[in-house]
Amino acid sequence: MLLAGGELRIGNDLTLARPVLFEGDANTLHTGAFDLHLAVAAGGGGVVKRGAGTLHLNGAQTHAGATVIAEGGLRFSGSMHGSLTLGAASTLHVSVDAGGHADRIDVTGAASSVTLDGGRLAVSASDGDYAERTSYTILTAPSISGAFADVTTDLAFLTPAVGIDTDRVVLVLTRNQVQIADFATTSDQRGAGHAVGALLQRGGDDAAAIANAFNTLSVREVGGALEQVSGSTLTALGRAGGVHDRMLGRVTGARLAQLTRGGGAAGSGAAGQAKLLLAMAGSDGGSVPVLHAMAAAASRSPGVADHRHGVWLRGLAAGGRVDVSTNGADAASLRSAGLLAGYDHAVTPALTLGAFTAHMFATVENAAPQSEDERSSWIAGVYGRYEPGALYLDAQASLGFDAFETSRRISIGPLQRTARADFDGDTRSVRLEVGHGIGSGYRVEPYAGLAWIGQQQDAFTETGAGALNLSVARQQFDSVRSTLGVRTRFTSGGNGSSTDFALYAAWAHEWASQGTLSSRLAGDAVGAPFQVRGAAASRNSAQVGLGVAHRLRDDLSLFVDVDGEFSGEQQTVGFSAGLNRRW
Repeated sequence: MLLAGGELRIGNDLTLARPVLFEGDANTLHTGAFDLHLAVAAGGGGVVKRGAGTLHLNGAQTHAGATVIAEGGLRFSGSMHGSLTLGAASTLHVSVDAGGHADRIDVTGAASSVTLDGGRLAVSASDGDYAERTSYTILTAPSISGAFADVTTDLAFLTPAVGIDTDRVVLVLTRNQVQIADFATTSDQRGAGHAVGALLQRGGDDAAAIANAFNTLSVREVGGALEQVSGSTLTALGRAGGVHDRMLGRVTGARLAQLTRGGGAAGSGAAGQAKLLLAMAGSDGGSVPVLHAMAAAASRSPGVADHRHGVWLRGLAAGGRVDVSTNGADAASLRSAGLLAGYDHAVTPALTLGAFTAHMFATVENAAPQSEDERSSWIAGVYGRYEPGALYLDAQASLGFDAFETSRRISIGPLQRTARADFDGDTRSVRLEVGHGIGSGYRVEPYAGLAWIGQQQDAFTETGAGALNLSVARQQFDSVRSTLGVRTRFTSGGNGSSTDFALYAAWAHEWASQGTLSSRLAGDAVGAPFQVRGAAASRNSAQVGLGVAHRLRDDLSLFVDVDGEFSGEQQTVGFSAGLNRRW
């Protein structure tokens, strides 16, 4: 391509693999907002670059005329002849690394010169272990005059400075006095930042490696690194515990709902039923919703025997999302499964008491910060219903023993580590619900519930991440949750083969304050602990559900349920199906 007093104007990014010849000095390259890559600028003329985009040159450029960067950027590592002028609206882009290497422009020829008219020097740095002070020669010429108006870098903890001599420009990167915590955007990140800063001040075998890793980060990357250090993903364990307990509450609640005396072909009055089913449930942090199996209306139907004893078995599966970190990343995925077995006995026509045991397992996986946490629980509990008439009272209490395994990735520039831990805990819960049934063939039940969950996690110290391992104190998490709702139940068909329908809608509210983890860096034995809260939990949620149960005969029925729970930070929908048999 030949430009002889002409203009090349581009409307998209463009790469020219062949030489561009310039004749005369009235040539213009207008990049607009795009990037123009030239293999070789040749010929006896010069060129003026305009537009906000960037001109990319590399290697030896052989054109003999003047090069003027009037507007936009220049990224160039190589040599050229003639003169180079960087205008007031220009930006010279320079890439550097920790080994002292940088983009460099050599303007050669006895009469060659460089004029700096107050443009900007923008320094971008690759990952590496940067020294406290590193110098780079980025431009040489027989004659250099002027200065840059501004010098910037994408590194948070290295400050750039420029020294201009008559024949060279030298860039110096020096570790600044900015504190790591100054770049935090949340309280969790700020606490971790102060802890890291104190660790680096006190020094130690691992401090230099950690400091060098942070030195490679840009301002926008520091917050993410501190999020990883804080261990905010560990807060998911407490929320998984809430999911487990609310699952148990839904299971026993569905069982107790089948004991109602108010009508419905699938029920058995105060009779016990043995059940084997697989329920699909969904859940989240915040209000910790659990999509659950909701059996259709159960009652003592005409001609059905009064069974006073029952056993039941239930399999559960849960899936959903839970917000754990505070950096605005996607929510973590939560998967849970379990097996429950129970026995109940109708002590009187109005009073039924029962007991159950369960094994529950949950996995929480988060992509950013990367982590995987597991919780395994063995649980035992009791439940009961007192229903002297239209009014009923349900109660449940349980105790669980928990085992945890955690793994979280810490990635800070070139530093890559994985922190792991395993520890134990326990969970206690008490749940009450009171309601009033209105009608028989078509039954409406306004109800109110209150539940308390108390979770304890033993103290633990991570391994695998050096000085960035966390030592976490024994923790106590409490939840107090109320529910207000209404159920409707009705039956279609006769005694031989009938179908029960149940619908419900409720509002749940969390009253307790969100718990925090008290942690400190294991590599700083005298370091002060910092508090980690994780993502803010929603206090309110809406619950809706539909259940359909078909009675094949007096002692056997099939059912299908769809239900969900919704809040500002989560939406969950679940499906369940099962088989009920009583004897």
